[in-house]
Amino acid sequence: MAGFGEGVRGIEDVKVALLVGNTPGAFSDFVGVKGLSAEVTSDSDEQKGDDEVIMIVQENKSLDITLTSALANLAVLGLLSGVVPVSSGTTPNQVITWKDPAAASTAYVEIVGQGKGRDANNSALRMRILKAQLTGGPNWDFSEGAWLEPELTFTGIGRGSPSYLYEMSAYETKINIA
Repeated sequence: MAGFGEGVRGIEDVKVALLVGNTPGAFSDFVGVKGLSAEVTSDSDEQKGDDEVIMIVQENKSLDITLTSALANLAVLGLLSGVVPVSSGTTPNQVITWKDPAAASTAYVEIVGQGKGRDANNSALRMRILKAQLTGGPNWDFSEGAWLEPELTFTGIGRGSPSYLYEMSAYETKINIA
């Protein structure tokens, strides 16, 4: 029989916080999250001599991260890019504008995602990506008959000493991401 936080289906919530040094600031809700995927990657290098491999060295691991949303959340895009959206006008003619900077993002964020367990205890499994940088997107696809689902890509690197990429926590009883 599966333990708590093991039988998880879907993503329930994602929050992101800007890192100042290695300390996360206030978390902002990634409203309308549809997907959070993280793939551990690593590279290795070989040294050859005398027509044979003398040694293989593995480089530090990193994470390839993708976040997909069902909504165009300009406030979170502002947090991730460092360009705060600007609001003008008043209701019913208010306009919120966010500009995507051409310069590469230098900000690092912590990303926390949680999926709901499908057991009687209302458990949860939480992934905390400790340090990530926006490396691609947002990607927009305005297609006839299709929902707009912006996608962002990040690269996660180690944080702390010793350095860790992410942590997984199983909650017997689900709690909201703080």
